Amino acid sequence: MERIKLSGTNKVNIKAIAEVELNGDFDTYERLIQTPWGFVQILIYEEYYFRIQSDLSVTVIYEEKNDITEIEIISAGGKDGIQGISFGAEKQALTRMSKRLIKEGFDVVEGEYAGMQRDEKKKLKSEKQAAKQAKSEDK
Repeated sequence: MERIKLSGTNKVNIKAIAEVELNGDFDTYERLIQTPWGFVQILIYEEYYFRIQSDLSVTVIYEEKNDITEIEIISAGGKDGIQGISFGAEKQALTRMSKRLIKEGFDVVEGEYAGMQRDEKKKLKSEKQAAKQAKSEDK
């Protein structure tokens, strides 16, 4: 099981994002719960993968409370054989959703995804280049 939690001030159509990023023939369950502080949307996706000969389930919990939006993504299943080898199916589903939400302005508050280190390196490199350029412009 893989899990990540993101937070931000943006409001997004989480169902549309999930359908694009998971881009499969997932069976879907959706539930919307009104709360005194906003609402909670629960989306559950499940699909059978032939390459791993197993079902993969992705649960998305989207909660708008006042000025903050929290999104929790849980990917489970997708394991093959006695040793429970997942061939990266759980992480792949989590990574696609997480990357898209980070582009939409959300920050990771719990967990991590496979592309996190690579993204941090890119960010650090571009910050160094910007600092170097600013320094050369000052001369």
